[in-house]
Amino acid sequence: VTTNVESALTDPGSLLALYRDLLRHRAERPALHAGDLRLVPSDESVIAYERTALDGSGDRALVVANLGDRAVVHLVAGGFTEVVVSTSSASTWSPEGSAGGALRLAPNSAAVLVPAS
Repeated sequence: VTTNVESALTDPGSLLALYRDLLRHRAERPALHAGDLRLVPSDESVIAYERTALDGSGDRALVVANLGDRAVVHLVAGGFTEVVVSTSSASTWSPEGSAGGALRLAPNSAAVLVPAS
């Protein structure tokens, strides 16, 4: 497999596409570029935190990262119902109404969730 910028430009699963997606969401969501940070309790191999924008918009985002070598399930609450970025196609989201759901994260993967728009 050849990896270069030319091939990455047309591959929606490339690392380049992931970085572009992350940068786009960071630019569009005030909570992802300037906001308060609150750690969320989770599994020992998971770091999870909620960001709330400082600009008064009420924008919020939840970032969940599995730093371990096994898949984990992180129970999501607080109205986060939409996964906007995931670093692994092996991770899955099971929404449970408007309150949250269960996020299954593959090993060494992360996801960004936001409240329903």
